[in-house]
Amino acid sequence: MHQFPAAAALTLAATAVAAGQTTHEASVEAEATLLGLPPIGAPAPEDPPRPYRTIRDVSVSVGADYVTKYISRGIVFSNEPSVQPWLELRFALTEPDDDDPHLTWRIGTWNSMQGADAGEGRPRGTRERRLRHWYEFDLYTGLQVDFFDHFQTSFMFYYYSSPSGAFDDIHELEWRLNYDDQWVWEQELGLEGFALYPAMRITAETRHPERGGAWYFQPSITPSYTLQDAPVDLTVSVPVILGFGANEMYLDEDGENIYLGMIQSGLRLSTPIDLGDGDLSIRGGLDVTYVTDSNINGFGNDVEFVGRLGVTYNF
Repeated sequence: MHQFPAAAALTLAATAVAAGQTTHEASVEAEATLLGLPPIGAPAPEDPPRPYRTIRDVSVSVGADYVTKYISRGIVFSNEPSVQPWLELRFALTEPDDDDPHLTWRIGTWNSMQGADAGEGRPRGTRERRLRHWYEFDLYTGLQVDFFDHFQTSFMFYYYSSPSGAFDDIHELEWRLNYDDQWVWEQELGLEGFALYPAMRITAETRHPERGGAWYFQPSITPSYTLQDAPVDLTVSVPVILGFGANEMYLDEDGENIYLGMIQSGLRLSTPIDLGDGDLSIRGGLDVTYVTDSNINGFGNDVEFVGRLGVTYNF
């Protein structure tokens, strides 16, 4: 369904942001890695996770992604192209300060819609025909804390639902930790515009109709380089994401737990556009996901490729 936001962009990525249930991960990850998306996964791939600093009491982030398949946490939720719009509001609870933590309350929604019947290749919806293309509708809220200037953590609650009736409601708690290491490479090594952006994501299901509370663990790095002296701001990234699960997150054909479920990597391109009162980001990419057991992704495939194109507007 979402993992959620970082610095904007045109993302050419080989990632399938992981979801063992409906999640938000993809797009909203774009600023805190995600990217977040947020959702059954989220989506998906995400921009480099850079700590977010708000300068207003309230800020808004809105965007959408087009993906050739909907894959999250290595699981294929739709084998058809999908459009995934999202909206997030952020309320600054404290003023930005280098010495004290900066608190931001976030609330948002993430959706996945497709031209074919919702859940094509998966169980189809059971509700009225006018909602058959609306596979997923997610809500999320929680607290984000920026601290020590280069760290960011968040504690979120996700509610995943399907207007088409393709799956029953799922609830999930999520914790993320992101580190912006760009200053290390620039100040200590003299390499301007480069960073690894290490991150950790942990989720725990609190409600699932078919299992008793799966856990998901996602360590990642996103090596990124912003081209210097280029006519346009362009960031090239190569994400590396591991997806671990416990308590029925990933199962083999015999119903036994698989702990390392998937590996993601890819190539991403991103570029920001300054619009004065707001910032527009364009991203595009190719995601590649390898699952350690063909039973995991729902189609019996070991490798999946996903093309994506997205836009984000922050104001």
